[in-house]
Amino acid sequence: MNQTADTLNVFAEDKSTGNIVHVSEVLRGNACDCICIECGNELQARKGEARRHHFKHITGTECDGETILHKLAKKILVNNRQLALPNQEGYFQYAEVIEECKLESIRPDIILVTTTDKVLIEIAVTSFITEEKLAKIQGQSYNAVEVDFSSLPRECSYLELEKILIDQIDKKEVVNWKGEQLKVEKNSGMTYFLLFLVAIFLSWVGYSKLKNKKFRKRRQRR
Repeated sequence: MNQTADTLNVFAEDKSTGNIVHVSEVLRGNACDCICIECGNELQARKGEARRHHFKHITGTECDGETILHKLAKKILVNNRQLALPNQEGYFQYAEVIEECKLESIRPDIILVTTTDKVLIEIAVTSFITEEKLAKIQGQSYNAVEVDFSSLPRECSYLELEKILIDQIDKKEVVNWKGEQLKVEKNSGMTYFLLFLVAIFLSWVGYSKLKNKKFRKRRQRR
């Protein structure tokens, strides 16, 4: 697949250390000593003047830069087992990470598995969740979060990418969360209960005032 300027691969794996490196951190050409995160083939670092710096397969066959970002996201999520979400207090905890697994009629980018449920993670680089996919997610009541990497700075390092994905919430949108409806229903029930208690209290206060008023009148008559 041909890579566009937005999905040029700028991340690779250092063969000697196994670490994820940015193209800015390695030597030019074959001396970078890197392999593709997706397919494992050798790469060269293209660091010329005409185009944005990026990695290119020595064999000529290219992998999709967007897919590589998905794999990086999975690697980051596997290593952390927690992430900040806009609708959660503190960090959301999960036990397992599954990539590109079909879930009924939906194929999410990543699935986070908790002890009781699943959360679908969609990594958006050049394409976002379609209306059709969103309707399926909502129809099957899946928890789903879309992470927007479309404006991701191509010069960001792996550590910066990790911080953006795990710690920041401004690039995440909770597109569906079945627990929120339940929370609203619970809150509504609690609201009615509190109103009921307030009504009882006000009635009691009114009755007490009326009783005290009658008592004072009887004393005055004496």
